[in-house]
Amino acid sequence: KCYQHCPRGCKVIAPVNNEPDIAPVLGHPILKVKTKEEVSLVVSDLHLGLEGSLAQKGVILPSQLDQLAGEIKAVVKEVSAGRLVFIGDVKESENKLLHEEWREIPSFFEDMLSLPVDVDVVPGNHDGGLELMLPSGVIFHSARGMLLETARGRLVGLFHGHAWPAPEVISAEFLVVGHNHWAVELRDQASKEKIPFASLKIASGWRRLIPRSSRCRPSTLC
Repeated sequence: KCYQHCPRGCKVIAPVNNEPDIAPVLGHPILKVKTKEEVSLVVSDLHLGLEGSLAQKGVILPSQLDQLAGEIKAVVKEVSAGRLVFIGDVKESENKLLHEEWREIPSFFEDMLSLPVDVDVVPGNHDGGLELMLPSGVIFHSARGMLLETARGRLVGLFHGHAWPAPEVISAEFLVVGHNHWAVELRDQASKEKIPFASLKIASGWRRLIPRSSRCRPSTLC
């Protein structure tokens, strides 16, 4: 902060932009990464087609596709994002392609491409055959991850977490990982709530922020 003394002895504080380069979007399980060129949004574990998988087990639920797409599109407009990065488990089935996935995934990504954004996908362990379903405008990366550079020159490694990341990705100052569905559980005498988000900054060595025993049911965007 810059302080300047005015003649009467008061202090004028010049505003400084302290907005972090990497931060969650409040109210949404989406991460915002501010680079020199644009704002990127990172989303993990959509599990599109989950309703079809549940239907095979006798659990009938309506599709959540429109709700998911609407939420992401609203955040893109809210923060004026220029890039969307999906870091794995876009689809529900692992090594097969469900009818619901063929119906939902191409239309979902066509919807995302209709926005003024670039779209990247880093595949996860549920994404066997996903590349076949993606429109030509989607950038498909290796499961070993990709890098973003923040506006302050910090490298951010993005990967799903089921495969060991590339050397340049694991060497980044910040790592953003999906796959584990980490959560923070808040309890009192009457209730408990699980929040499907955790941030991890690696300064020197690894620090466990979430207890090993902590588990949450995978949600649509956690």
